[in-house]
Amino acid sequence: MEDYNKPVLDEIIRNAFPKVNHFQYKITEYSLNSTFSFKFENLSHFIEFLKQHQSVTDEEIALLENSLKELNLQSHSFFFVNFFE
Repeated sequence: MEDYNKPVLDEIIRNAFPKVNHFQYKITEYSLNSTFSFKFENLSHFIEFLKQHQSVTDEEIALLENSLKELNLQSHSFFFVNFFE
């Protein structure tokens, strides 16, 4: 995955994430046009992104697959992860 935003995301993850107590987010098939709305081409793309910063177990992958199914999203289609400010 070629990610031109990786240096910025790495900095956010390194400095901002540890200071946050909880996240409010929504996974959708469209962008909510928020500052922190990220598009992933499919579940594999999202897992690849997560693995850049942490380990991801088979159980967690199954949980992600089930979460997408519950949202009526296909694991082979694009989706957005929208964080709320």
